[in-house]
Amino acid sequence: MGPEVSLPEDIIWKIHALMPIQDAARVACLSHDFLHSWRCYPKLIFDMRALGTQTRDFINIVDHIMRNHPGVGVKTFKLQTRDEFTVHPSYLDRWLQVAITPGITEFMLGLPINSKLKYNFPGSLLSPEAAHSIQYFHITSCAFHSVGKVGRLSGLKTLCLHDVGITGEELYLLLSNSFLLEHLDLESCYDIHCLKIPHFLSKLNIL
Repeated sequence: MGPEVSLPEDIIWKIHALMPIQDAARVACLSHDFLHSWRCYPKLIFDMRALGTQTRDFINIVDHIMRNHPGVGVKTFKLQTRDEFTVHPSYLDRWLQVAITPGITEFMLGLPINSKLKYNFPGSLLSPEAAHSIQYFHITSCAFHSVGKVGRLSGLKTLCLHDVGITGEELYLLLSNSFLLEHLDLESCYDIHCLKIPHFLSKLNIL
């Protein structure tokens, strides 16, 4: 047996970041080097359709990974579910507290359209430290009435709200802190009776 080969830390991190999330989590359990890298794993992407799992198995996978990730270095968090998905809000609260940290650039929470239980998205998670780095923000089938607790989304370029409980006034408040917004996508947001767009959104080119 030949001598062990030790790779530079930056190479290990690059290799780890290219792995699918489940493989990345598994190898972190087997290697001390990859365990150190896992603490900064940047892309947390969970797609229930791609995994082909049932709700209980999907929840267990996501919960296991999120419980073992410290939230450091997260750049992307995407959770895409299927129609039959249901989960207690406390799970979502815990996952998002890990995911939404300073430096995150892409966020997506795709819950089932017309779900009976609308998740109340906690605007307080979008603290000033975390909010300013977000460039892509997409939520589906949520209530979003705590907009007043959101920090300035000064880097936001794309905002997608599908089946979201938000009023026109609340949306205006959200947009008032999004000077770089280029793409606004609204679908089935029935609490918006009057759409007001701040005049200073000069970069907005897709509505």
